[in-house]
Amino acid sequence: MNISDEDIKKRFGLEPRTSAVSIPLPADKELPAGVVAALSALPRLNNLRMFARVPRCFSTLMSFIDEIFNHGSFDRRLRECMYIRIAYICGLYYEMRHNLLFARNLGMTDEEIAALTRDGEVNGLDPDAVLACKAAEEITKNISIGDDTLKELLARFGVDTTSELILLVSWFNMLIRYVESTRLPYEQNFGEIITGPAPVKLDSGK
Repeated sequence: MNISDEDIKKRFGLEPRTSAVSIPLPADKELPAGVVAALSALPRLNNLRMFARVPRCFSTLMSFIDEIFNHGSFDRRLRECMYIRIAYICGLYYEMRHNLLFARNLGMTDEEIAALTRDGEVNGLDPDAVLACKAAEEITKNISIGDDTLKELLARFGVDTTSELILLVSWFNMLIRYVESTRLPYEQNFGEIITGPAPVKLDSGK
């Protein structure tokens, strides 16, 4: 499945970012040999290559991504509900493209995606998704979850899963700030790059 520019514009009202200045993606010749080798084994996603702009952190970041996406216990559908919701409320074209594909590859429906991309509070989804999206919005907009929402999360998910939820949202908030501040370019034919419900298992080069 591919998602066209027109799909994103018409369905979600999001426009591609334009900017007169940007940080360029690093060429292989600018990077340490170990980072180049690690990149060659990864999906050709521009956000992964842009992380290599800080090469001493690259291996750690790849290991972190692998852990939270491929080895965590948090429900992957709820994760994508949160990420699509954040992309929508923040008007993030790049992140919406990627996470729509992840969501589709998880089997999420048009109706579920529509519920996540409306103004106002999320409704029309199961209680877990509504609560997760509420928490994700609060962290994104207010830095912290409100006391009432945290109580709900702990009552529903317990300490460990609530902590993982917060980490997943915090990671995404870091990612979107890096992507948008560097003015990361959009991939072409990214539907051919993203073939699963999350980034594939990553080889960090360790």
